[in-house]
Amino acid sequence: MPPSTADRRDVLVRALLAGPGAAVATLLAVMGLSAALPPGPAGIDPITIPLVALPFIWAALFFHACLDPAPRRAALASLALCAVCAALVALRHGGAPAAAVP
Repeated sequence: MPPSTADRRDVLVRALLAGPGAAVATLLAVMGLSAALPPGPAGIDPITIPLVALPFIWAALFFHACLDPAPRRAALASLALCAVCAALVALRHGGAPAAAVP
């Protein structure tokens, strides 16, 4: 029996969520973590902790996209993570531009 259009669409959504979607969401999460974490005594905590967490975030998003029976739920979870992390980056770096020094 040939696959239906809905099955093909689900496979396409899963492939996009597990591939480029997980990569983009992971990069946004790393940027959000680095914007949210305060610098430690050595000043490298906002860099080190997100880089160590990167493979775990990517794996969680990848497997959630592949294994969740409802691809919409996986897309919503990835979108929520992207929105929160984009808001963190915007709050940290989205202030008024610095005044020009003459």
